[in-house]
Parts: sequence; structure tokens; C-alpha cells
Amino acid sequence: MKKLEDRREFLQPVMDNVSKEIKEYGMIKTFLPEATALERAVTYRDKKIKPLFIEMKNKIGAMAAQVKELIRERDKWKSKFQKKKQEHENTKKELAEVQKDYQKLSGEKEILQGIADRYNRLLRILGKDMVERLVQDDIRMQAEHEAKKQKEQMPKKISDRIPWAKERSEEYNAQIKKNKAKYRGMEL
Repeated sequence: MKKLEDRREFLQPVMDNVSKEIKEYGMIKTFLPEATALERAVTYRDKKIKPLFIEMKNKIGAMAAQVKELIRERDKWKSKFQKKKQEHENTKKELAEVQKDYQKLSGEKEILQGIADRYNRLLRILGKDMVERLVQDDIRMQAEHEAKKQKEQMPKKISDRIPWAKERSEEYNAQIKKNKAKYRGMEL
């Protein structure tokens, strides 16, 4: 319809010129019914078609505004969806980490359960007093082992290294003397 309207506006000067030329050449009587038909068409266009065009233009404009609003709303929902999707991915990662921790803890639980079962069996077989004494002996031996390990490590401070080296040298010499005394009768 818009194209027809543009075409009519484009051809209007041509039609005016043709009408003028026809009047000038004296052929008005021959083409008079067509001129009145044209006049009737213009009136019909102005009264019937033009309001329809205006109404269609308004409806199309309203629809375009609705489409723009829907696009804005769609974009809002899309951004919300992206945020929820990211939250979902983060939750899935956290769930995977929790499952790994659960598996690790389940393995440790089984190990500890095995130790607890052996401890209970020892309690039944050896008795509570004997097990407690053995546990205390083990704790003492572990403490001695840690102290020895700590003693064997070279200190970080340079001022502490000389006394440490002297002590290590004395321990080594004492061990050699002890071994000589122990194996004195076995020398060849």
C-alpha cells in the first residue's frame, strides 16, 4: 500500500500534465468520463483507503513497539538464564568436590574401622591393662624417635651448628668405642 501511495504521488504530476494537455487540445469531451472517474477515485482514496492506511500504519507501529518490548524482556530472561546456568555449573563443581571428599572420607572410615576392629580384638585377647601399657610404650618410642630425628637434623642457625656437630661427633665416637668393647674378643 505504501508503494502504491508513493507511486500515485510520483505519477500525480504526470496525470496533471496529461489532463492539462487534453484540455489544451480540445478533447475534453472525449475523456470527460475518465476524468470524473479519476476524481471519484481520488475522493474514494481520501475517504476510504487513506484512513485504512493510517489505521494499518498505527497497528504496525504498535506491533513494532510490542516486538521491541518483547525483545527487551527476552534479553532480561536470557541474562537471568545465563546467571542461573552459571550458578548451576558452580553447584555441579561443588558437588563433584564434595563427592570426592566423601569418597576420600569413606576410604579413611574403612581404614579406621579396620584399626578399631583390630584394637577391639586386642582388647579381648590381651586385656585392657596390657593394651594401655603397649599403647603408652608405643607413644614413648614414637616420641624418642621424633626427638632423635629432630636431633639428627642440622639446625638452621649457624651459631647452633657447631655445638650440634660436636654432639654428633661425640655420639659417633661413643658408638665406635662401644662397638670395639663389644667385639673385642672377636678380633682376629
